[in-house]
Amino acid sequence: MKKFQGLGIGLRDEFMYDLLDSSILQPNWLEIIPENWFVIPKKHQKLFKNLVDKYPIMCHGVSLSIASETSQMKEGMSKLFLIKMKKFLDEWGFKHYSEHFSFCHFHGKQTYELLPPPLTNKSVQSIVDNIDYVQNFLNRELILENASWYYDIESEFSESEFINQVCKKSGSKLLLDVNNVYVNSKNHNFSPYKFIEEINEEHIAYHHIAGHLKTDNGDLIDTHGSKVKDDVLELLNFTLKRKKSPVLLERDNNIPPFKTLAKEFNKIKTICDNA
Repeated sequence: MKKFQGLGIGLRDEFMYDLLDSSILQPNWLEIIPENWFVIPKKHQKLFKNLVDKYPIMCHGVSLSIASETSQMKEGMSKLFLIKMKKFLDEWGFKHYSEHFSFCHFHGKQTYELLPPPLTNKSVQSIVDNIDYVQNFLNRELILENASWYYDIESEFSESEFINQVCKKSGSKLLLDVNNVYVNSKNHNFSPYKFIEEINEEHIAYHHIAGHLKTDNGDLIDTHGSKVKDDVLELLNFTLKRKKSPVLLERDNNIPPFKTLAKEFNKIKTICDNA
């Protein structure tokens, strides 16, 4: 049986042909954005199947809006989306599906932004109810990622407490994005190491790392458009020593030549292997 372990990479059109028979970049598994593959271009169909046959596949969505009101999850655009998602997952036999602690549906529209929910008891219960509904609908366990956020949100407790509560009450697992922790820590003035220590490691399924951008005013933005910073790699090393879990390298923008990407991948792989 294929297993999720070691270092994976997010599959992108720019290097999918290079990846199939590569000797310089050999991931242990792949992560795909399922919404992008609901309709597969004819030119990619054979290659996509070959990659699916070769690697374990994690589906990582960006459109679920798990933090929307529960009533919205059961009707309208959310219900239609879940129908499409289940059809895709079932057709390809994909068992693993992750998303975000966020909402992206607003007044019946898709914002294409991963917006943070309020850190309140009401929000915890709403998300737990949504998780239960989605898991039953898809017949799959849901894994949720901590998101980056760029403004002060209503809070009754810390983000780490919020995550722990949702995971404990719902039984869902956590996709711990180490870069998002780092970005939020700098923008909102808290210790990323303390945050990692506060997360119950039993909830963690796997990790994300990616690059970020520093703006002129000193804020950080999670862009997935540059190489992973050394400070983030140090935080990853600390995180893996608490619990060794699979790691995924994300690169969505400004994708470099394949040899350059391979060099970064292999640097991170060494960290993962030695953690």
